[in-house]
Amino acid sequence: MRTHIPASFALRSGLVGAAMALTACAQEQAPPVASAGEQAFAVCLACHAAESQNRPTGPNLHGLFGRRAGTREGYFFSEPLKASGIVWDAPTLEAFIANPSERVPGTFMLVGVPDPVRRAAIVDYLRGLE
Repeated sequence: MRTHIPASFALRSGLVGAAMALTACAQEQAPPVASAGEQAFAVCLACHAAESQNRPTGPNLHGLFGRRAGTREGYFFSEPLKASGIVWDAPTLEAFIANPSERVPGTFMLVGVPDPVRRAAIVDYLRGLE
């Protein structure tokens, strides 16, 4: 014996099922939302990388914390930065990126991050790359 399913019910069920399938696909395909730190670091990407390779304009910053300034292999640093004695931690990095030329006169890095909220986000982001 066959049961009759009203056409309107079948149509609605099919549409609901299709909508649920599309929603699931969209959620799987959606790119991850960047963190505030990653968004703040985006301006740094013009010169720096967060991965393992240096850029011609600046060293990569992966594994920065605990490293002595001017020692990243494969990058040519200014003599003042190499002689600065800085060992990177959150306070020294934040002070440096606030005004690099003031912190280390003669550094190749000339662009600072004056906004303290953005600086803190960048420092937190780089700390998370350790």
